[in-house]
Amino acid sequence: MNVIEEFKKNLDEMKDKLEPILKGDTGKFIQIAANYVEQNPGLLEKNKQSLYASIIKAAQSGLYIDGQESALVPFKGQVTFMPMYKGLLKQVRNSGELSSINCGVVYECDGFDFYVDENGEHLKHVPDFDPKKRGIRTGTYAIARIKGGQAPYIEIMTEEEIQSCKKSAYIGKDSPWNGPFADEMRKKTVLRRISKRLPMSTDLNAAIYADDDLFIPPDEAQDPPEEKTTSAGLHDAVTPETVEPEKQPEYKNHVEGVIEEARIFPATIKGKKVDRYGAKIQGVWYGTFEKKLYEEMQKNQADKSTVWLFFEKKERPSDGKEINEAVDIKVIETPTEDVPI
Repeated sequence: MNVIEEFKKNLDEMKDKLEPILKGDTGKFIQIAANYVEQNPGLLEKNKQSLYASIIKAAQSGLYIDGQESALVPFKGQVTFMPMYKGLLKQVRNSGELSSINCGVVYECDGFDFYVDENGEHLKHVPDFDPKKRGIRTGTYAIARIKGGQAPYIEIMTEEEIQSCKKSAYIGKDSPWNGPFADEMRKKTVLRRISKRLPMSTDLNAAIYADDDLFIPPDEAQDPPEEKTTSAGLHDAVTPETVEPEKQPEYKNHVEGVIEEARIFPATIKGKKVDRYGAKIQGVWYGTFEKKLYEEMQKNQADKSTVWLFFEKKERPSDGKEINEAVDIKVIETPTEDVPI
């Protein structure tokens, strides 16, 4: 049995897990996913757990993995689920909050006009579809309309602003910023920005931020703490100890689960390059500037340990958005893997 046949076999074995999510559409979803991976066999050379986890995320989002609604992107040895522009439009139709949302990338030879008058914002884009004549990219925009609303919401980012976001994200050779998904990443960047101004359903908001690890804009970073704030137990430990419930540290917030991903996010703060670390549990990111805590996250991910991750709710200075700041981590058990490897 070759790797493709083994993958298809494992995918078929996931039917029972996918059926409650897809509600009758499971066969079609699995076939499309299998075709996509067969056409992109390099995905099978990446971390298998992240591949199957990304397929489950696509199912939860209700998006086909066909390169149109969503894609699987190789990223730092892992596979990341990336909702595509058409997939977000599908989410908009299902959300009930917005009547429409559109994005476009503007090139220097396109016709483009944006102005503001007493009636609000106005935008007109006439693309030149001849790729040899379009020239360089000059900007990206998004237009959204709320149901029952009159004037649209418009967000425009210059190519310089887009490049600023790109520089703060991972831009290695396997980054989607540097391949055929480059314009898709531009559209997603402006969508993320306009989403802060719009009423959105939980599902739509989750779809826009599903590939959060691919985007680390400068204005989303926060200053690292001046002093260490993690517990003394964390600094003294080399290997996390198993903790009984009655010995659970006194933190207000904690989440229980298996670490799906643990990554470094390069960021620029006040002109200085720093590393921001993060771990994802149950689809939610928890960040820290503590390298030692990140090393524990990496070890727990490799061991597939079920952990308590303790965190504090903090307000990000740049925009007041609430974020999860990880402060400690403890192993509670060794789980049985629930996805095929």
